[in-house]
Amino acid sequence: MASFFSLFGIGKSQNFKVGQVWSYKTRGQEPNSRLQILKIDSISTKDKFVHIAIGDLKIATTEEGRFVDKIGHLPMSEVALRKSVVKLISKKEPLPDFQEGYGMWREAFDAGKAGVFEVSVAEAVQFVEETYKQNGL
Repeated sequence: MASFFSLFGIGKSQNFKVGQVWSYKTRGQEPNSRLQILKIDSISTKDKFVHIAIGDLKIATTEEGRFVDKIGHLPMSEVALRKSVVKLISKKEPLPDFQEGYGMWREAFDAGKAGVFEVSVAEAVQFVEETYKQNGL
């Protein structure tokens, strides 16, 4: 049974590795969007945190006609990420520079002021878009 599921990328969470690129269940306007695994943290005893970057986005901002096409760092629960990914596209790609974003998140997390997304990647992207609009970015 496990081999059946692995054929379809189901149950592959234990195989998330830094540098991988995955397709995922995207928002309708971003069918070609892909995510990349940046870092895997075992901070929590109940769940691993997987830090991702996302490209080929179309996040609307408050500035007329302006869109953001990527998210450089997004912390996800492994469980939520597992439910979002569809297919492994590449086993290893060079990582973008994400250390500043990760460092800011880690500092806030250690202070109890940040967490991880426990929703689908598409819902996390939607949240980022709504944040841009609410904050006039």
